[in-house]
Amino acid sequence: MYPYEHQLLINTAISDSSSFSFDVDDNPERWPWQNLPAYHPALAGKISFFTGFKCGEDLFEMPSGTASAVTSLSWENSGACLSGTQAPAGKVSCKQVENRFHYNTYLYDSAGTTQQNILAQGVAFQQRDFDGWRRKMKQAIQSVDAMRPVDFGFAEPASVAVASSAEVLISPLHENKNGLACYGLLDKHSGFAPGHPWHSGTGDHVNAAHQLDAAWQMAHLIGRTQGWLAAGTQLICTAGEASFKNYIELGAPFELRLKGWRPEDQGWRLSLALSQGGKPAAIIRLNLLAQ
Repeated sequence: MYPYEHQLLINTAISDSSSFSFDVDDNPERWPWQNLPAYHPALAGKISFFTGFKCGEDLFEMPSGTASAVTSLSWENSGACLSGTQAPAGKVSCKQVENRFHYNTYLYDSAGTTQQNILAQGVAFQQRDFDGWRRKMKQAIQSVDAMRPVDFGFAEPASVAVASSAEVLISPLHENKNGLACYGLLDKHSGFAPGHPWHSGTGDHVNAAHQLDAAWQMAHLIGRTQGWLAAGTQLICTAGEASFKNYIELGAPFELRLKGWRPEDQGWRLSLALSQGGKPAAIIRLNLLAQ
């Protein structure tokens, strides 16, 4: 299901049966996340959604009623991306092997320099009773009372580098037997515009961009706790990867746990595990710089 009235990828030009070039619609009224810096991890999730949909629509002629889900992402940001300005154009090549899809997207700055490379994999499937199947999944998660943290509260906006409480997706850090962790929580109002300043989507679940944003917010808390993100410094994402195992449902808390972090290339690499109701949901790794 495509939940928008407009296309993000415009002026598409099909090169062959597996690739096309495109311009990016830069209208911030239609796409309020256009105001984010280009290195924000959530943008990899956003772009992969739109490129995947466009490939299915223009190249694979996927039948109506087909559901899809991203299963993995990896991306690298070049110097042109780290300046913060989002790319105006790009190209994507894709491959279909039965019900699995692979997307390789390059985004370019106004000079034609590669700004970002995003690799995504996804799966498409026919679900005769998709709504009923999803309803059962949601009810199962929401019935697990043991997953609900006591005294759940959200972090202060400044601590996770956002401007308003409406943008905060996670709690402050706490320490349990498995190490540093925090909780996240979204619902169909707080997680999507207009309740949220820029997140959007189908409104069915916590999508990839939400999860990457929550991980990005947690990275700020960890950096300050570990002492490598000093006051007055800015966190930049240079690369990342994510694998998605199960849906995260709206209206019920999910946990983000620090699996590990280490210095790397004058920065740091964080590995986070996301789960809900005791069920593994995603692994997200971010390469970070502070400047």
